[in-house]
Amino acid sequence: MRFKAVISGLSFAFFPATVFAAGIEACEALPIMSHHVFETNHRIVGNGVVSYPEIGSICTDELGCTHTEFVLFAACESGQTMRVVANLERDFDGTHLDRVDEANEVVQVLASAETSYSWTSATKAFERKAFQIDDYIESKENCACAMAFPELRNGKEKFEGL
Repeated sequence: MRFKAVISGLSFAFFPATVFAAGIEACEALPIMSHHVFETNHRIVGNGVVSYPEIGSICTDELGCTHTEFVLFAACESGQTMRVVANLERDFDGTHLDRVDEANEVVQVLASAETSYSWTSATKAFERKAFQIDDYIESKENCACAMAFPELRNGKEKFEGL
């Protein structure tokens, strides 16, 4: 089965992954993306849709350190990306939010489901649990999409990190 894009707006359906695409494990061997952020645990959620955590820290003299972990979902063909806040720790105001396990449970349910999910229903799975979500279109291919679904690049800037 292939990832299917429904033409009405930005509505997408993805289906559970039945086979682990060869090559995606190469993304684990990448050096840190920048001195502040790295990606890990790349996986296929459904055909044409990948997920991975993005983890990073930024420290300043004025505000101290902010540590974040996001769970990213990316539709390889369209570039539609959902960024879910799973962990946030800020020194300046004492914020401590750790919902990594909960976010990973949602990913696991979506990846192992027997039925297909639309992009909207996947978003709602996180919204029902009150996760903060940022949804946007990415113009650059990510490593997981490049390795698992290079045929779905669809005009995006090619990932060159390997």
